[in-house]
Order: sequence, then structure tokens, then C-alpha cells
Amino acid sequence: MLCNLGYDSTKVKLISGKNNSCSNTIDRSLVRDLNYPALAIDVKSNTSFTINFERAVTNVGIGKSIYKASILPNPKIKITVIPETLSFKSLYEKQSFVLTVTGNELPTQTVISSLLWSNGIQNVRSPIIVNVYD
Repeated sequence: MLCNLGYDSTKVKLISGKNNSCSNTIDRSLVRDLNYPALAIDVKSNTSFTINFERAVTNVGIGKSIYKASILPNPKIKITVIPETLSFKSLYEKQSFVLTVTGNELPTQTVISSLLWSNGIQNVRSPIIVNVYD
């Protein structure tokens, strides 16, 4: 993860105490692409942006279940989820979705929203954080 943040092998060793090497390839994965529940991005102020988050989820609840997505609206950004419904047939089944965040020329601020997956009994909430910086 430190390599993805732009640290070189020398700095990683200083932090971790281990001799790990960072690939010098420009095709490093982005931290936002890690399959974490939180969806967070940094965007430059006064710049339009569209960011896609690809996530995979595993059904650990009821074997057969349908989860529907809902977004806590925030007028400063537009958020879409595809697909809007995840239909699981069995326990531990994996499915994927893409969440897209779009914004237009925001001033410096932090914009917060959330994604909620619900099957009517169980709810899974993921925070969405857009850090707009200068």
C-alpha cells in the first residue's frame, strides 16, 4: 500500500523496517481500487471529475437474498451504482458492482455521503468521502 501511495523502497524500509521493493512501473494500482468498504478519493478543487470504484462483495448473511442499493443524497455530487440490485443464490457467493461519483468544480471541502445495501433485514453501509483540495 505504501508503494501505491508513491513511497520508494528506501522510504518503505524506513517505515516498515523491512526490505520490501516497490515496482517502478507506472501501472501501479490505486489505493482507491483496494476492495475496502469505504470509498474515498482526493480531487483537485475547481475541476470536474468522474471516479469509478469497482468492488466485490461476498454474501455472508442469508443464503438466498436480494440486496438493493440506496444512496444518501448529497447535492454537491452525483452517485450511481450499477447494478442497483445484487441477487445472491447461496452463502459465500461473490458479486461485483461499480459505484460512480461525479462532481463539477467544487471548492476546497470534504463531501460526505454513503452507500447502503439492504435486504430488508440486514444493512451494509459504506461511507463515501470526497476530499476536495487546492
